[in-house]
Amino acid sequence: MTHLVLDPRLDGERHINVWSRGVTVLGRLLSNFSHTPFVHPRLGPFESMEGYWYWLASGCQYEELREVWGLLAKQLGRRYSKALVGNFEELICEGIYHKVLQTPGLVQRLAHSTLPLYHYYWFGNLENGKYKIVTPYSGHFQMEYLEDLRFHLRHLEGIKVYTF
Repeated sequence: MTHLVLDPRLDGERHINVWSRGVTVLGRLLSNFSHTPFVHPRLGPFESMEGYWYWLASGCQYEELREVWGLLAKQLGRRYSKALVGNFEELICEGIYHKVLQTPGLVQRLAHSTLPLYHYYWFGNLENGKYKIVTPYSGHFQMEYLEDLRFHLRHLEGIKVYTF
């Protein structure tokens, strides 16, 4: 993934910010915070990737994490001590895969999108240009996986993407 100078004012025009407060519907749906229930074939049901993330990060032991999304999932998940599973990133990517395939319309939205995907937060005032961008390290592997998944979905869907 090529890095560009991220400008939140260009979210939806030059890139897609995968964030719960992003400009695009696709960016918000792809966010771990979104309420996008899915069932992992081996690990069971989850209401969000955020709950799934913290369920994995706490050693798969707190069942209430299956039922939460958004800020509540983060707050609840942070209460528990970390006990990361060995293949954490791989399992996160599996969760993303099942979420994308099981969320109505998300396969099509992702496959038809052409803008690069980034995950960052911004704080401050966009109008006067006084804002700060935070790019969490954990977002990198997820964005790489989403870009790979998008490529494969396009191939499966027979979608031709033209860039000029």
